[in-house]
Amino acid sequence: MLGLFSPNRPLAAVTILYSPLKDWAAGDFMPIFNDLLKASIPLLSLSISSQGWPTLDLLAAITSFFPHLQELSVHLESPPDFVHPIFGRPRPESPDMQCPVLRDDAAFDNIPEDALSDAEDDKPPSVALVRVPRQMEMSSSTTLHQMLHWILTGAASLPDEIEVLRFISDEPPLYWRDFSLEEQDFSLEEQHEVIATLSHLYPHLRELEMGYPESLWIREGAVWRKSGMDLYMQVVQAVS
Repeated sequence: MLGLFSPNRPLAAVTILYSPLKDWAAGDFMPIFNDLLKASIPLLSLSISSQGWPTLDLLAAITSFFPHLQELSVHLESPPDFVHPIFGRPRPESPDMQCPVLRDDAAFDNIPEDALSDAEDDKPPSVALVRVPRQMEMSSSTTLHQMLHWILTGAASLPDEIEVLRFISDEPPLYWRDFSLEEQDFSLEEQHEVIATLSHLYPHLRELEMGYPESLWIREGAVWRKSGMDLYMQVVQAVS
């Protein structure tokens, strides 16, 4: 069907949605990619929603078919609907209907004068200086970790002109969230090392998301900032 629309049309951005009625494999995308090559301009932005992949072959195909790609978003699978082998699905927790007793009469008494000031702190934020690690160890405990392992070790390569790379995880169910976040999250040091390595491999990279929105980093000039937070880093030296 895509082949009816793509020939000689300026398709610069494409989103491929996941269909729960089909078990996708890397080979299933090849006809779609071939159709996209018939567009009148190179593909610059690709977003893929899926479940149970991507594979190393698929990442290699994306780079081979679309060497001028600047933005790649991969929507990773949601955690499975957890079912305990004995107790079945967890029951939703009942909300706590108790109301706390508030005694706010003196809450704003004796507030220090400094705390009432509207003056902003003029101190510039500190910037962590991060060197490109000579070798980075990356576990393969999740799909996200496995994908980053492939890219960081060179097993899979991205298009040379990549600017935006997003690995997006859906918010897990409440009863799965603690476990899921613990498995998916990277420590701040690990995030620094991933950014430093990818910046070295792909100098045009300016935005990186590693799982959940809390792990979105954006580069402004030479400095990377964690979105929504006053956390900054700068890659100061690449390994030879």
